Amino acid sequence: MSEKQSGVLTLDGVDSDDRTAIEANEIEKQPRLSFHVLEPGDANYGWGLQVEKDVFASEFGDSPELIEQEYYKYNPYSTLLVVRDEKANMPIGMWRVIHNNKDVGFKTYNDIQREDLGWKRRMDDVLLQTELELPPEKTVDLGSVAILKQYRENLEGAQAGIALYKGMIEYSKQHGIEYWVGIIDRKPFELVTQKRFGGIFHQFKSLGYEKYMGSEQSTPVYAEVARVPEIIKAHSEMFYKLIVEAEGLGEFVSFPTGYLEAS
Repeated sequence: MSEKQSGVLTLDGVDSDDRTAIEANEIEKQPRLSFHVLEPGDANYGWGLQVEKDVFASEFGDSPELIEQEYYKYNPYSTLLVVRDEKANMPIGMWRVIHNNKDVGFKTYNDIQREDLGWKRRMDDVLLQTELELPPEKTVDLGSVAILKQYRENLEGAQAGIALYKGMIEYSKQHGIEYWVGIIDRKPFELVTQKRFGGIFHQFKSLGYEKYMGSEQSTPVYAEVARVPEIIKAHSEMFYKLIVEAEGLGEFVSFPTGYLEAS
């Protein structure tokens, strides 16, 4: 039997066959997931938009046309936080962060006040009854959060969720954000934000569950960003170490250079 033929010798003296093996090993050592902060106009902005459409379609039966009608007017004011599965070469999770603006406002506030939805409440009255002041310049609307259905019961999906929460906490620190508002389906609200993370979101007083975007039960919520870490810590030391202190986070997700320096 003839000996295996050598590959081409490269300038650094490494056989090309050996280089292929080295590169493959290096790829295996890299985190499978990656976190991205995408602004309007970014070439990859569509990553987050596609996850948003896919999840709302599979979870609630919303058509792409409905999603575009409901959300796309907010695109110029939305940062998309996106997690990608690099092995599968696809985005798998996202968070839409709508910033204060005078053009279309916050989707959450607009929808609470809409006559064709269940709440039909003036936002000023809601805040007054909740005894809450939300400075517009220090508040963002978490217009949507989504993880692909096929990932929700596996390890990568759980890791993507942790990365999104950590990414949002850091993003808020970096941009002086003190409050989050949003409208969330009952299941993730109760099972994730309340049971798993200890109650980081709160319902506005007098606003209960209503039908919303295909969801049978959704509710408007808010969170005080500065209190999120202490709430998580009091409830679960494990999640605190993962989400707040980012302990071991780099083993399964890569963030932009310097993004977690404050941690």
